[in-house]
Amino acid sequence: MSNHNYEFINRIKEEYPNAKKNPKALNNIVSDYLASEADTLPEKEQLFEKLAIEESDIEKKIYFYSVAISINHSIRILDKFLDLVWNNRENTNLDTLNFLYWQFAVDIFLYPELNSMNIKVKIWNILTFNVHRYESLFDDLLTPIPKSERDNGFVLVLTDQFLSFQHGPSKTAADRCKILIESLKKKVLLVNTAEMLSQVGRIPFFDASYGNYDEELINLEYIEWKSCKIPYFQCENVMPDIEVIRTLLSMVRRMRPIYVISIGTGGILDSLIANIIPTLSIGLMPSGLSITGIPFQTLSRPLNDDDKTLLKQINRTENSVITGTFGSSILQKTEHLTREDVGLPSDTWLAALVGGRLDYELSSDFWDMAEASSQFGLEYVILGTYTMLESVESAHPSLKGKIHNLGFVMNTLNYLDLCDIYLNPIRLGGGTSCVEALSLGIPVITTPYGDVGVNVGESFQAESYEAMISLIHRYITDFDFYTSQSLAAKKRSDELLNAENSFVKIIDEFSKRTF
Repeated sequence: MSNHNYEFINRIKEEYPNAKKNPKALNNIVSDYLASEADTLPEKEQLFEKLAIEESDIEKKIYFYSVAISINHSIRILDKFLDLVWNNRENTNLDTLNFLYWQFAVDIFLYPELNSMNIKVKIWNILTFNVHRYESLFDDLLTPIPKSERDNGFVLVLTDQFLSFQHGPSKTAADRCKILIESLKKKVLLVNTAEMLSQVGRIPFFDASYGNYDEELINLEYIEWKSCKIPYFQCENVMPDIEVIRTLLSMVRRMRPIYVISIGTGGILDSLIANIIPTLSIGLMPSGLSITGIPFQTLSRPLNDDDKTLLKQINRTENSVITGTFGSSILQKTEHLTREDVGLPSDTWLAALVGGRLDYELSSDFWDMAEASSQFGLEYVILGTYTMLESVESAHPSLKGKIHNLGFVMNTLNYLDLCDIYLNPIRLGGGTSCVEALSLGIPVITTPYGDVGVNVGESFQAESYEAMISLIHRYITDFDFYTSQSLAAKKRSDELLNAENSFVKIIDEFSKRTF
C-alpha cells in the first residue's frame, strides 16, 4: 500500500466519528481521493472493498462498501454488500435498515447493470423482513376490516412523494384520484407519506440518495388537477415515525376505505395498511415488477418466465400481479415556441434527451453512439438538469457545440415540439416524457430495456446503442419512413393516454381478486 493510501485511510479514520453529525466532511475526503490520479479506479475499488472486509465495525463496513459500489457499480460488490446487511439484519435498527433498503432500491433503478434477479430477491427479502419488524409494533391495529364494515364510497390513495405536476409520479397520483372521483364516483383522500428515500435512521453512507420534499405543500387541504379538487394531506418529513404511523393507522381504521391505492412501491405505512384494507401498488415502472411490501401490484405487460421465477423466490403468486396498460396523462402545451426563441439551430435535425437523472443515465457508451450519429447532421437538446456537459465535450470533441443544454423546463411539450426525434438512453425511467413525445408525432428511439421500451413497443426499438446509429440514419434519410413512424407515434400515444379506461379495468380486476 502506498504512503498516499496510508495517509488517506488515516484521514478517514480520524473523521469517521464525526460523520453522523457532519457526513459532508468525510464524503469530501473520499471524493478528493476518488478524483485524484493516485490510483486507477479498479485499484480504488479494491482498496475500499478491502477496507470493508477487514473492518469489524458494521457501520464502517457499510460505509466502505457504499464507496466501493459507487466507483464502478459492480454487481459482485453489491451482492456482497447485500449479504453483509442481511447477515446483520437482526441487530440493525428498523429505520436504518429502511434507509439502506431505499439506497439499494435506487441503485438498481439508476444502474441497469445492477438490476439482476438475484439482486432484486436480496433487496426484496430485506424489505420484507423489515416490514414484519414494523408490523410487530402495531399488532393491535393491523386486524383486517371485513368488506361489510368498509365504506364502499371512499378510497384512500397513498403516495410516498408529491412535488408538482411536472413530476411524473405526482401527476400519476393526481390523475388516478381524478378518475376515482369523476368516473367511479368515490370520495378520495390523497396522502403524501413522504417516505421516498427516507433519511430517518441514516448512517454514514457515501453519495447517499435522498428524496425531495416540498414544505410549502404541508398546509394544503386540496390540490387541483384538471379542474378536479382532490382532498390532500401531507406527512411531515420525519417518516417512518412510529407515533405518526400509529396515528395514521388509527385514522385508517376510523375511515374504513373500501380499498387503498398506493402510487409506486409504497413505504412502510402502505405495507402496514395492506394488513387492514386491500391495497394495490400502482407500479410506476411499466417494464418490470416493483420491489414492494404491498401484496398486490400492477404490471404493464404480461408476466414472463423471469417474473414468474422472481415471484416464486419471494413467495408470491402470479395472482398478486394485475397486468394492464399503464395509462398516462400529460400536461398540455402552454405556448408556441420557435427554435430561434430558445437558441436552437433552425436547419438541423434535433434529438431530445429528457429526464431528471441524466447525469446518471447519459453514459459514455451513450455519448459514443451520439458522436457516431452526429455525422448525419444530428444535434442534441437536453431537457433536464445535466452537469456533465464540459466533460462530455472534452471526451468527444466533435460534439462540441452540438449539445444544447436547456436544463429543467416547466412544460416539456413546449420544447419537445422543436425536436425531430426522442432519443432514450438505456434506463428504467422516462415513461412519461416518451408519451409526451409520441403525442406530438415525434418518433422515439430506444432499446427494449426499461419503461420507454415497454411503452412505445417494438416499432420504435433498436436492440443496442450500435443499432440505434443505423436507425437514426434511416429516420434522417428516409422521409416516408419518418412520416409513417410519426403517424404510428400518435396512434400509440392515443392508446397510452387512455388512462381512465385502463385504470378502471385494473380496479375492477383488483376488486374481483380481493373481495
